[in-house]
Amino acid sequence: MPHTRGIDNPQYQIAEQQITDAFFSLLDSFDFNEITVSQIIAESGINRSTFYRHYKDKYDILDQIQKDAYSLAVQFMNMSENSPKNIVAFITDLANITFPFTTQQKQRFVKLIKISSANFNLHDFMHAGFMQSYNPSPNSSFPDFEQRLFADIAFSTVMYQMQYDSSSIDCQLSDVLKSITENLS
Repeated sequence: MPHTRGIDNPQYQIAEQQITDAFFSLLDSFDFNEITVSQIIAESGINRSTFYRHYKDKYDILDQIQKDAYSLAVQFMNMSENSPKNIVAFITDLANITFPFTTQQKQRFVKLIKISSANFNLHDFMHAGFMQSYNPSPNSSFPDFEQRLFADIAFSTVMYQMQYDSSSIDCQLSDVLKSITENLS
């Protein structure tokens, strides 16, 4: 019986998961630029040839992971395009969303935000997307600053949601925004 390669092979899938798990585990202790293929191999418990059957190098792992991360980021940015024009209402809506992600998925997303390479910068991608999706008031004296501020607040809200138990913060974020708005008035 010939050896099957690819996603239909359970052994291939297990090795793929081991490599991905090792990659994220190493991000707990090292910056992306410090991680080596040898470390990934040692952490995953696979052999070198298995690693190279799956990936060319650590950048290839990141490329594969980024597809999922960018897809998730686009979901967040699409929410802002369909939001009310009131920034407080939008951020409150964003804060009250129960994200359907496991704790592991949230932790991995936060780790990916910290990676900046020539081909991958999820933070900048999301920030630019939030800026693009926000249309400042025609009467705004500082439309560029207004867009940046919106993007900063939206991004910070998403990150807060990803880092903390969303069931305990739903009201807190909207309360914080209301407090800030009242203090500015």
